[in-house]
Amino acid sequence: MLHTIRGALLLCMALLLVACGGDGANDVVEPTLPPPVGDGDPPPSGGDDSPPPAGGDDQPPPDDPDPADPPADTTTISGIAAVGAALDGAAVSVRDATGTLLELGDILTGADGSYQVAVPADTPLPLLIEVTPPDGEPLRTVVPESAPGEPITANVNPLTELVTNELVGEPTEDPAAIGSALAPVAADPASVDATGDAVVGALLGGDLDYETFASDPDFVADAGGDETPSVTDTLLDTLEATADKADQPLAEFLESQLAAPEPAKLIEAPAFQVRYVGELIEQGNDPEEIEEKLEDTGAITTLEEGETTDVFRQAIVAVPALIEQTNESTTSLDDAPELKAKAAEAAVEALASLVEERAERFGDTEDDLEEALASAEVINTVTEVVAEVVTPVLEAVAERDDLEDVEAALDEVLEETSEAAGQTLSAFSPDQLETTDVTDLATAHLQQNVIAQDTADQLDAINAGTISAEDLVQTPDDVTDTGAALQTLLEEDSTLISGGDADALIEAPPPAWNVDNWNEFNWS
Repeated sequence: MLHTIRGALLLCMALLLVACGGDGANDVVEPTLPPPVGDGDPPPSGGDDSPPPAGGDDQPPPDDPDPADPPADTTTISGIAAVGAALDGAAVSVRDATGTLLELGDILTGADGSYQVAVPADTPLPLLIEVTPPDGEPLRTVVPESAPGEPITANVNPLTELVTNELVGEPTEDPAAIGSALAPVAADPASVDATGDAVVGALLGGDLDYETFASDPDFVADAGGDETPSVTDTLLDTLEATADKADQPLAEFLESQLAAPEPAKLIEAPAFQVRYVGELIEQGNDPEEIEEKLEDTGAITTLEEGETTDVFRQAIVAVPALIEQTNESTTSLDDAPELKAKAAEAAVEALASLVEERAERFGDTEDDLEEALASAEVINTVTEVVAEVVTPVLEAVAERDDLEDVEAALDEVLEETSEAAGQTLSAFSPDQLETTDVTDLATAHLQQNVIAQDTADQLDAINAGTISAEDLVQTPDDVTDTGAALQTLLEEDSTLISGGDADALIEAPPPAWNVDNWNEFNWS
């Protein structure tokens, strides 16, 4: 036992001397050599067959990676965020299939609404992408699946938000709730396109599909520059204008239309078609190319065998002609191009209102509407009446140096005025318009019974909220009342028309439903 303890103490002293370097030349630790290698013995560890140490003479150190190069194991997601107009400076966020918010830094959309992010290639799908504009509600889209590493196009707009709401519900910040909502999409990725196509088909109709809005890499938003927006983006503009007419935010309008027992199929409505073509012309599309562009997106359907045209195609011919004639009749506004453009917009809205009234109140068939849009006399009459009642207002505003301050009020007045003009002209038989000049009669009615004479002077009051555009332009609730007022004027002064048959000029539409008193409806 003592020998064991003594041996241990000597060993410890020896180790201490080695660690401290000893105190003299005799403190040398002999290296331990490996035993000799015999035939067939494996080489010892660290022998000639061992790899050289990292950084040694036989292996140069690896190059530092270029921080500008994106990692190879990422997936690029890019797209356009728009509501018609491009969303500039909107914050972009991405959540994975578990609802986890990915740490991507501050990602903002550009002036054209474009964005691009890189996410790890192994990020679990589906993805929920959210774009939040500086002064608006967030818009979302769902990316269901993608091949690993393949770039993804994910556009974000009111229609993708509508479909996302159908898929995963209202926006929330709760990761668990988001992950739970995305689970059915993960189980059935095809449900995104299926739901999207169902929503787009019910809401818009035609042969449009969801992909046109959600994943088209050629989607171009209206950024106010020289580039012509895609026709799909202009469709969003037209939807926005339609929602404004209904006094609803676009999201609320789309939801209400989709929830209707029979959704509207808006792009199949003649008045919507007229307005849509007007927007396309305003955005700089060549009239000769519009039909082809709309066919490519499915907005306009293929003609059936034996057909040569339809209402939509006739609108594509009529609206550019109407705009051209209106521009020619408003030369007094040549030095105010913004106001001249508003005159053309008013003419398009008057034609849309005429078509809408004829379809909804007079029960005109598609053939009837095609004939009306194909009629040069109808187009001429709309042009002349709008020039008579709209141009004076615009000329008065042109004298002001604060157009920007009153532009919103002016637009409200022009919208009410053009709708009233369209309703007035719808009371005339389209057949009689071929031979009868009703410009003076329609203008007299609008100036005496509908539009206040000091409209241009009241724009500041509209801005202040003391009066409304509806106060200045008092359109009758129903075209029956308009017809009665026209008849009274004609009886007082028969010279207000020239040519044609005065007795057959003004039509009475079928009785309208009175939901307040069903007994007032003519059931016969």
